[in-house]
Amino acid sequence: IIARWIAAPEFTEADGRPRPLPRAAETGPSFESLVASVTRDLRPRAVLDEWLDRGLVTLDAEERIVLAEAAFVPSGGGSQQLYYFGRNLHDHIAASVANILDEKPRFLERAVHYDGLSPALARRLELRAREIAMEALQQANREAHAACETDPGGEARWNFGIYIYAEDAPRPGPAAVPPEKGAP
Repeated sequence: IIARWIAAPEFTEADGRPRPLPRAAETGPSFESLVASVTRDLRPRAVLDEWLDRGLVTLDAEERIVLAEAAFVPSGGGSQQLYYFGRNLHDHIAASVANILDEKPRFLERAVHYDGLSPALARRLELRAREIAMEALQQANREAHAACETDPGGEARWNFGIYIYAEDAPRPGPAAVPPEKGAP
């Protein structure tokens, strides 16, 4: 339901952000129409109550349902978070191994890295990278969602992932000579 909310044009703003939704509407998008577009097995009110309890949505001053940013990432070490941890770790390692073993790399698996930064710059770069990453993920999700509308389906799967990592670390010694700074 969340994937559709952040991808389907009828449930997003022009800039791609998820649109605040009224609970119900006779015409146009609503929370009820969103849930019904994905499943008939769940009642929209039950989904709303659970999501309000979990902090995935809030109600704005107009009583519209607003998707919280926390809804994009499962948290708390629960089974959903562990499932995605395993799946993403598998896919990242599988892409890396395929790129090492094959003569021509098949998968994009790159990182931009800088060492010896001030903590302030590392934090600023992390915040900007988060903005860039979310834009890329939302765009990929919108395009994949639109393509799935006409795809006949099959056995293939696709994953597009991004990670950001920063830490306070000593400069690498002479035994670990990294490639040129910023090399993708």
